[in-house]
Amino acid sequence: MLTNIPNIPTPQREPEPPASSITRALCAELIRREQVGTLKYGKALEPHDGRRTLQDVLEECLDMAVYLKKYIIEHPEHTED
Repeated sequence: MLTNIPNIPTPQREPEPPASSITRALCAELIRREQVGTLKYGKALEPHDGRRTLQDVLEECLDMAVYLKKYIIEHPEHTED
């Protein structure tokens, strides 16, 4: 039996700075999106899952561009000249 092991203190982590409300909202949204994806596809997005990541990113960016343009058309008062 090992009885002479010195009591080694646990390293203390630096306190994390408080997250801004924007950061907290973004984190909550990321968690929610992962939950939605897990429900829809049966698993969370993971590395080396066989997906074509760059193609997925391109398609998501194109979708985003469409939604941005739609918003700009619908709300011209929010656009800058």
